[in-house]
Amino acid sequence: MVLLDKGPGLRATLHQIARRPQRRATLYLLAPFIETDTSLWRATLGIAKAGVRVLLFTRQTTDQQVLDALHQLNRLGGRTVFRGNLHAKAFLWLPDSPKERAAFIGSHNFTRSSEMTAVELGVLIWGDGCVENRIYDALRSIMSALSTAGDVSAWKVRCRKAYRR
Repeated sequence: MVLLDKGPGLRATLHQIARRPQRRATLYLLAPFIETDTSLWRATLGIAKAGVRVLLFTRQTTDQQVLDALHQLNRLGGRTVFRGNLHAKAFLWLPDSPKERAAFIGSHNFTRSSEMTAVELGVLIWGDGCVENRIYDALRSIMSALSTAGDVSAWKVRCRKAYRR
């Protein structure tokens, strides 16, 4: 299923994952701007505490509170990848069961403003249909490229290939 979402679906999905985590699952997150006192960040830490592998892509920061939170995520088994030019916001949830997969692509940052005052919009995807699986595959390809690419051009090539399928 594909649904336009102004924010509640994003928060509900991350909190649902935190309540019913799966240890062999992976959560990929693109969150360039993070504030640690947000519902989205608390859900992310809850997911990591439950033993889920969390791979977070974010921008480098000098905010000590955020750096401490990222260190905590890494101690819980997560991995942080800093991408200075990151602006995309998305997540990809890959549990054992394909029927429980979910993804989100939108404008939401992990900030108080995004949660409370900004007008945000995104697409929430879940389930195991043909369209959904194409989106999951494309997102996984992009995130895999971001985790290994030394520059943005390598992941742009993967994006084009994933889009052509």
